[in-house]
Amino acid sequence: MFYPDNGPTTQSEFIFAIPYDPSTTDGYMYYGRYDLNRNLGMKYGYSGATVGSNTDPVVNQTAGNGLVNSKPSGPRATLSSFLNYFLRDTEDIRLKQWLYGPQYWEDGNPIMVATTKQGYNQFYTGADAKDPYVYHLTIDTAIQLRQNASLLDCGNDEIAWNQGARNIKFYPDNNSATRNQNNDVPVYRYSDILLMKAEAILRGGSPTDGQTALSLVNELRSNRTTAAPWTSVNLEQLYEERCREFAWECQHRDDMIRFGKFEDTYGFKTNKDTYRRIFPIPTAAITANPKLDQNPGYVKSN
Repeated sequence: MFYPDNGPTTQSEFIFAIPYDPSTTDGYMYYGRYDLNRNLGMKYGYSGATVGSNTDPVVNQTAGNGLVNSKPSGPRATLSSFLNYFLRDTEDIRLKQWLYGPQYWEDGNPIMVATTKQGYNQFYTGADAKDPYVYHLTIDTAIQLRQNASLLDCGNDEIAWNQGARNIKFYPDNNSATRNQNNDVPVYRYSDILLMKAEAILRGGSPTDGQTALSLVNELRSNRTTAAPWTSVNLEQLYEERCREFAWECQHRDDMIRFGKFEDTYGFKTNKDTYRRIFPIPTAAITANPKLDQNPGYVKSN
């Protein structure tokens, strides 16, 4: 339902969605640009990238025969703790939205990348050989800060670029004209209605129409996994199910606040400031209307 052809004529899950069209220059549906590893452009046809008539080319080394190696910028990744919600059920189709571990071409052969020893590891101090350093592209699920921790700096080499599982839920659109994608993005969809009702019941609401929190969750899961139906459900399990169902759909921040997770320590975030649940009023808005008071916890700019 998240492929480039996911318009209203192809699926009915979306209740309200933002339509995107790659021919619209200001569409800015750039998920592939930010989510794909920088060495996966050719495999997924990013922005006109293609292997041409080559078979399993070495990234950055093979040239000619129609090869175009357009590279995504690929800065977005997820924390291993979030990926763990998906790894608990290997039969869940939602696990397939994540790219991690060794990467392969469609024929099963490894994707090899050419660089230098220092290009692979910027802290390498030995001499670089004249021949390229070629390695098997592997996406590490862990994210490590290898330089300035205060700047959240992972470094500037292949090791850094290959950290963190990448998401291809909004499947890359191999549109050759622009980086814009054709994937529509849901704001509300039917699965959210099911889990909203399940949550309301778990928080004290009354079941209606014969639907319980458990039956509602299992109705959704029956379309996502071949694992056995759940026999019970609580709020923690429901939270994890929402993580699996709505990853990359801009739901998670609100879910964390509602389920009491937002002030937890995770990844590189350690503060527990509750005022951050509400965003600050933009400086431009306060400048335009000086009578506005900045939200608690934030400094009002002069």
